[in-house]
Amino acid sequence: MVKEVVLRLGEKMMPKAPKVLLSNGDYCVPQHYLTYHHTLASVEALICDIEYDPRYVVFAAQEANGLYIQVGVIGHDNYHKKSSLKQNKEKLLFGRKWVLSLNYQPPKSFKAFF
Repeated sequence: MVKEVVLRLGEKMMPKAPKVLLSNGDYCVPQHYLTYHHTLASVEALICDIEYDPRYVVFAAQEANGLYIQVGVIGHDNYHKKSSLKQNKEKLLFGRKWVLSLNYQPPKSFKAFF
């Protein structure tokens, strides 16, 4: 019987990595027995598998110095003119930008992001 483990893009099992049987009958490999080599495609695939509050938009992109993730928030601009008493319209506001290492561990990194 072959113990098949489904891995995400950018993940690879180390030689002789243990496979753990889950209660639903699937197998998994503990994350510390995986190696990682991420690309823009693998980061985007991971981002798309996470459910977010509708007010948050998560972007992945690549620059000359590497991959990054940035979180956008749909909300009101805090820097509107004080003389204006009416509330400004909601717009996309950008939050912090995180540069990623190609071999980052998604569970640890995403815990820090969110």
